[in-house]
Amino acid sequence: MDNAGGARGGAARKDIIAGDIGSAGGIGENIGNAGGAPGGQTGGQTGNSRGDPHGVATTIQPTGSPDGQTGGGHDSATASESGSAYDSAPASQSGNAHGGAPGGQREGEPRSLRDGQIGDASAEPHGGALSQRSAPLYEALLRFKANRVVKFDVPGHKGGRWNKDLTDFLGKSCLEMDVNSMRPLDNLSHPVSVIRDAERLAAEAFGAKDAFFMVNGTTAAVQAMIMSACKSGDRIIMPRNVHRSAINALVICGAVPVYVNPGVNSELGISLGMSARDVAAAMDAHPDAKAVLVNNPTYYGVCSDLRAIVGLAHSRGMLALVDEAHGAHFYFAGRPGAAAAGSVAPGAAGQAGAGASAGAVASGAAAAGATASGAHAAGSADPNPLRLPLPAMTAGADMAAVSMHKTGGSLTQSSFLLCGESARSAYVRQIVNLSQTTSASYLLMASLDIARRNLSLSGGAYVAQALRLAEYARAEINKLGGYRAFSRELANGGDVFDFDATKLSVHTRDIGLAGIEVYDKLRDEYGIQIEFGDIGNFLAIISAGDRELEIERLVSALSEIKRLHARDKAGMFDHEYIPPTVEMPPQQAFYSERSSVPIAAGAGRVSAEFVMCYPPGIPILAPGERLTGEIIQYIQYAKAKGCFLTGTQDMELNNIQVIA
Repeated sequence: MDNAGGARGGAARKDIIAGDIGSAGGIGENIGNAGGAPGGQTGGQTGNSRGDPHGVATTIQPTGSPDGQTGGGHDSATASESGSAYDSAPASQSGNAHGGAPGGQREGEPRSLRDGQIGDASAEPHGGALSQRSAPLYEALLRFKANRVVKFDVPGHKGGRWNKDLTDFLGKSCLEMDVNSMRPLDNLSHPVSVIRDAERLAAEAFGAKDAFFMVNGTTAAVQAMIMSACKSGDRIIMPRNVHRSAINALVICGAVPVYVNPGVNSELGISLGMSARDVAAAMDAHPDAKAVLVNNPTYYGVCSDLRAIVGLAHSRGMLALVDEAHGAHFYFAGRPGAAAAGSVAPGAAGQAGAGASAGAVASGAAAAGATASGAHAAGSADPNPLRLPLPAMTAGADMAAVSMHKTGGSLTQSSFLLCGESARSAYVRQIVNLSQTTSASYLLMASLDIARRNLSLSGGAYVAQALRLAEYARAEINKLGGYRAFSRELANGGDVFDFDATKLSVHTRDIGLAGIEVYDKLRDEYGIQIEFGDIGNFLAIISAGDRELEIERLVSALSEIKRLHARDKAGMFDHEYIPPTVEMPPQQAFYSERSSVPIAAGAGRVSAEFVMCYPPGIPILAPGERLTGEIIQYIQYAKAKGCFLTGTQDMELNNIQVIA
């Protein structure tokens, strides 16, 4: 978008056009304040208080209650002034105002959360203040259920009465909550009451200015970010190991990618993050780019120097977008319950609190005076006891797509799109509405509301438990020999700036088995389902919902697989990332005239479609890229090993569509 925003670091920002919603996020909450109790019941006196990671106590005035019922009361308590959970060192020197509290109020802004008031002056509070103890949408659903409304609207199952098999499968309560938009329950496409309140609480919890409920998955959030920042012909800098949703967005909107090849760990055969040096080089070569997109973390858990890349983007007038699909838990490392478990995560320095100047990070050097990960003033509480990587909003990113269902505890397909200070949120919502369903699932939205509340109140303890289980699993797997459960030791200050130690990523090639082969054996022979396997590694997702007994069962199964199936690794494919040869933009290639050829005979042709293993959904080949002998060999090898290959019209993946 060509309109200029506020200058940062001497460069005009390419701010997202259209009006701003006006609410400021990034402010901590006073969780002892009054929450809305279902059915207008008065809540008990809690008197709770806690250290607020953003250093500001906040009470949110709800935008309105259609039925006039008021929330319950709780004792108000003052949050401790502990500062931002991560900002123990200055932000990159690009004029980025996000280095401090990410939701600071700007001059001329409407009244914000910082003032204890929702930004929309037209909203009429329904009495009682919202806090992170509240779940406005969930509570509205409970009131709706209690009112026993006669249903002459969709869905046609009528609370499950019509479809007994479905009711028996999912449960009566579930189907009674599967409802349509109506005045008491608000409307996701144009929220003015309980959904808007829930979104604003989410923004506050994640340190964002605004947050949008996404029910089409994080795919829709990633696409909305890119389509908000770019129009046809605009350039966007991104790593080539992005999720397919990012390249799909380019097919839809016509933006042109400037790919930055990620680093590669030759021992593990995995792609890594982008180094700040490589991102700076891409920006120098393409100063007209509108935005940079960062994967943080990658599927394996690798994180780039996010604060540095954001600083580089802002100093050049570009937007910083973050695919944070696997990073929902990063925001809660400093929340209640985390400090008690801080000792479970010793190890390599990460980026929390590690400030660096844009110039220094471009050359790979840390800024002078920057503190090491987790360093804090003597006598003060550690703001990041779990040493988790830096979240996007704390780093000052303009937008971030966060998969709550992956590591945040909500239902599958539910996600948040977070907006920072420069994002024009009203325009972003319009972009979201281009593709998001108008029949939003209240089950998915309520799960987001409840999961946000749980993380706000107890997220530190949840994340600490996940980290403890992952560390335990890693130690036990590494004792087996042959496997390598890798973690923070990969950190090198560049393309592995930090690592998410809750990820259980395991290298398998040294026992002569591809990761996908171990994946299949765990499921088929031992009843253990892990997240994914590729040609050399597998990933298990660990959360607070796991148990030590299940970790031990996994370790035992891996030991048995090694004993029964280990073989010589000679002849195994040793890398999963192949740098592409890009011949034309994805949109041009996708809509070009096509012909079908056997994959084995396609060398030298330009692909008109995707080929990818799923999961993780990172394209081996994307539209507009040339097939090479190495790519064909990789596809054939992955297929032979049992990887689930997708993206082509030919469901058997024997043929591929190429530019005619």
